[in-house]
Amino acid sequence: PAPDDATPTGPAAAGAAALLVLGLAGAWGIPQAAAQPQQQVVSRPAVQRTGSVTLPPPLLHAPAESVFHEARAEKDTAVVQARLVWRPSAGDNLLLVQPPAVLEDIEVPDGLRVAPHPTITGAVIAHAEKGGDYRIVFTYRTPIEERLDGVRGFHVPVEPGLINQLELEVPGPEREIVSPDAVSIVPRPAEAGAEVTRALLVLDAASKPWIAWQPPTRDTRREKTVFYAECFQLFVPTAGLIEGSHVVEIRPAQGELTELAFRVPEGMTITDVLGEGVEFWRFDPDQHLLRVNLAAARAQPFSLTIGSQVAVGPLPFSREVGLIAVQDAANQLGLAGVATSPEVQLEKAETAGLTAINLEDFPATVVATLQDRIPGLTLRRAFRYADPAGRLTLQAAPVQPDVRVVSDQSLSLGADRILLAAGLDVTITRAGLFKLSFLLPAGLDIESLSGPALSHWTELRSPEGRIITLHLKGRTLGRQRFDLSLVGPGLGATNGWTVPRLLLREASKQQGRLVIVPEQGMRLDAAERRSVTPLDPAQAGVRARTALAFRLLNADWQLSLDIEQLAAWIQVTGFQQVSIQEGQARVTANLDYQIENAGVRTFRLRLPAQADNVRFTGPQLADFLPLDENATNQTRLWEVKLHRRVLGGQRLEVAYTLPLSDEADTLAITGVVAEGVNVQRGFLALQATGRVQLTLQEVPDALRPAEWESVPAALRENLASASVSHVFRLVQPDYRLVLGIRRHQATPVLPARVRQFQLTSVISDAGVILTRGRVELVPGDKRLLRLRLPDNAEFWFAFVNEGGVWLWREGDDILIPLQQTAALGETTTVDFYYTTRAGDVSPRRLDLRLHGPRIDLPLRQIEW
Repeated sequence: PAPDDATPTGPAAAGAAALLVLGLAGAWGIPQAAAQPQQQVVSRPAVQRTGSVTLPPPLLHAPAESVFHEARAEKDTAVVQARLVWRPSAGDNLLLVQPPAVLEDIEVPDGLRVAPHPTITGAVIAHAEKGGDYRIVFTYRTPIEERLDGVRGFHVPVEPGLINQLELEVPGPEREIVSPDAVSIVPRPAEAGAEVTRALLVLDAASKPWIAWQPPTRDTRREKTVFYAECFQLFVPTAGLIEGSHVVEIRPAQGELTELAFRVPEGMTITDVLGEGVEFWRFDPDQHLLRVNLAAARAQPFSLTIGSQVAVGPLPFSREVGLIAVQDAANQLGLAGVATSPEVQLEKAETAGLTAINLEDFPATVVATLQDRIPGLTLRRAFRYADPAGRLTLQAAPVQPDVRVVSDQSLSLGADRILLAAGLDVTITRAGLFKLSFLLPAGLDIESLSGPALSHWTELRSPEGRIITLHLKGRTLGRQRFDLSLVGPGLGATNGWTVPRLLLREASKQQGRLVIVPEQGMRLDAAERRSVTPLDPAQAGVRARTALAFRLLNADWQLSLDIEQLAAWIQVTGFQQVSIQEGQARVTANLDYQIENAGVRTFRLRLPAQADNVRFTGPQLADFLPLDENATNQTRLWEVKLHRRVLGGQRLEVAYTLPLSDEADTLAITGVVAEGVNVQRGFLALQATGRVQLTLQEVPDALRPAEWESVPAALRENLASASVSHVFRLVQPDYRLVLGIRRHQATPVLPARVRQFQLTSVISDAGVILTRGRVELVPGDKRLLRLRLPDNAEFWFAFVNEGGVWLWREGDDILIPLQQTAALGETTTVDFYYTTRAGDVSPRRLDLRLHGPRIDLPLRQIEW
């Protein structure tokens, strides 16, 4: 069959009609010659076969000239009487009714046949056996459909004609009849007393047009504005102001709204107005009036959210607030609520004209409007009112924070300083804090103070002491960690020393643990304690046997100590080696200190008063200096300072020289005495070099002969054992040994001679001359080179074969020891440096008289 909405015209329509006639001829037995149209003859078989299924031939269709319907809507169906004017040719067909409509009655004129549609179940067609002008009248029923929006209607099941009209009657007065397929809809008057609505519809040529009716729509623009209001007003007291959020729901009953006016209580300021369709708003604080203009007229319910503020003083405060009222509302009622943050406590909420309700009855969405700005907002009171003239009196106070502190403190006591290291675990609940503070214990200073939540810290002096304030990065809640170190001067033996306390002034409860660790040499005893209990130091992770541990029960704890200072036990084992050569005696001593009970920071040693070029070396050596000379025993006391206090083993090395003139035949050697030690023992080794021979005149009782191998290897470190003639064990460190010195003259074999003498001088702009002298000589048996510099010259240093040597003076002469050569004729190089000052130096003039040095050998090959 052709589509329902197809209306073939022209040659195509003629071809379709021919096909339809051929189909009817095959199906109903109509002769083909009579069924063929005059315009066109199409030869078609009676049936078409597709596979094994036999299909009827297509129908030829001719539209009606006019179709007029009289429809009456009943409960679930529409009863329609249709009148058609049809001018077909012989063999044309017309679709009369199609499902879901049901044909009830039909008047068929002569020349037409009515039969079921061959392919559409339930459809009825009219077949023209001959051409002519036919008037067809039939009645049918079609179901009425009801949509979700309340609109009821039906589809017209009759094929459209060239002219389509429908007269509809529906129950109920003033119904609005609509159709998307209607060209025009003309209302018709109803009979007197009939509760119906009638209209005449002119339809277009659409297939199955939709006819519907609905209650009449209102023209709200012409109605008088009547609306109702319901307000949900929330007040949040905070420090400095009362925040307000007012959700107003407007329900128009008739008419349209383009502007709203609100009466604002005195003292309240409007901060914002939010809502869909709000164009702008303005608040007049003098008249206490808020006007809100809408972008478009509103006839449907809508809501607005108004933000407000009421200025108050700091917490605590008591303030009366009013309710926002909607002007010109036919009736208004609402709910009022009071909410607070965790840091504000609502002490009292007195009302006038309001009735208390359950908190669950207040909308949670209203509270949510302020939760983004005020974290932890909680509804505390809820009220209902019918008159917006009611009043609320709010009394609020700040919530005091609950601060609990658990401390882990370690106190180190020493003679140089005391150190209090504390880790504070601070838990802040109920309300946040911006700062914490504590009273700095007397005599202590802050070395370090840190924590993740700490911004910075400040110090303030007050009559009660120095107050340290910890400024946090913001309002802080929860558990926080702070680490600090306090240092102070050391202390010695004392009784009743009060342990410093570290207490946060904002804390409501404090407890913790205190570990006291003294340095070695201190003995502690708890003299008086209060609110503390002793603990095993091993439980606190401290292995020191002299440490004390206590549990701090509360903030009022008190602890005092008796401190006993133990003396250090010092034992010294030393090895002193004396090397005697012409002109001087060089003394080197290695001292091994063993320190127990208490640490020491200084060593004191007694050396000969004539000791020269004294040097001390050691791993912890900081400085050394001589003290006042003791004229009685011809010794001088030296003090050696260390970087820190030392315990256990400590090595100290001392070296010095004793002058020895060419005429001296004896030399007194005294021991290196360590002052302030408990035990000192050691060894002495004598060594002669060159042409010097030593003899022992008298050995004191403080020395006992020994062998070189008996000296411990650790003491002989860095000391040569060659040419050692005598070794003694020390019974007492303060010995005095007199040695006899005998010098042997060498037989002249090869006199010393100078091969080359070279001087190099550099003159500065200030007239200072730096001169280097270089002497290449064959020393032979000469052991001392005597050097005399020009007048006013300053000697710096000298090298022999590029190595340092020990020099000494004899009058104006400088004696340089020469090294003995291994091979005959091998040269020795002596380099020496000195400075002099020029005579006349100016930018344009140089007038110098250079005077060279003298040595006790004839010079040759002189070059300056």
